[in-house]
Amino acid sequence: MEEGTILIATGDEPLAEYLYHQINGLGWNVARVLGVGEIIQEIKERQDRILILDSTIEGIPVFDLLPLIKKTSPGVPVIALGEESSPESSKRVRLQGIFFLAMKPVDPEEIRAAVGDAVRMLKHREQRRNQEMAKVIPFDTLDKVQAILREHEGKRGHLLIVLQKIQGIYGYVPPFTLDLVSQVLGVTKSEIYGVLTFYNRFHLAPRGKHTIRACRGTACHFKGAPSIIESIRSHLKLAPGKETTEDFRFSLEEVACLGACGISPVMTIDDETYGNLTPGTALEAIAGFEKAAEAPAEIPAAAEEVKKAA
Repeated sequence: MEEGTILIATGDEPLAEYLYHQINGLGWNVARVLGVGEIIQEIKERQDRILILDSTIEGIPVFDLLPLIKKTSPGVPVIALGEESSPESSKRVRLQGIFFLAMKPVDPEEIRAAVGDAVRMLKHREQRRNQEMAKVIPFDTLDKVQAILREHEGKRGHLLIVLQKIQGIYGYVPPFTLDLVSQVLGVTKSEIYGVLTFYNRFHLAPRGKHTIRACRGTACHFKGAPSIIESIRSHLKLAPGKETTEDFRFSLEEVACLGACGISPVMTIDDETYGNLTPGTALEAIAGFEKAAEAPAEIPAAAEEVKKAA
């Protein structure tokens, strides 16, 4: 695991200096943040952060601030500083997922031990993630991703090209590649997500072997597109909001227009166009692809992990 950062969040200058001297030298960078906005920005961009949080930040009590922090970055270890210990504070520590509660005045050995435990926890978490990823990501595809990144290293303006190439390998952009792209190109994960969500051709989840695009535009809508789409979803056993079948054979996209209004309602399956549809003829077209498959669809790289987690 690369060196991360321990964030000291406090408006108390002497306390910040004291904490810095106690934990500096533990192998991670140490930085100070003053306000809520800075805290959120730091933990949103990176996962390798440990947060030492004063009892109040900008007048907000630590227990009131924690829900926002956990919503932004659920996995960040929070070492909270408290004014006094009580059964109520102990209960809130458990309920709000605080990693460690240190009472003021802060004991030097206690704070160093807490930070050391948090560092070890993050390293163990990354090791587990890498082990799980190794089970489902073929090494040859990882080599291809690394080759792409070497070719474009440090070139922020090549982000779109890099993402297109990665999707060309997997059929989608796997989440594990985002950290790699961020580090090698020097862009933030927010910038990466901005590109992925702006261009609708990018996908963040595994895709099926065949892509069905069903038009829901005005012409198709008035000729029965909603019932056709519902029939397709029912046939493929796709729950609301889900696009890809469990066997990764089909992905369904509902699109605004396919440019074939003259034969509406219309859909495409891969490069084939089907017009003047009814629910029955739409399912017949899909059945043709189902019958043509002599073997189960190959599950895309890294998709098995997604399937198990569903």
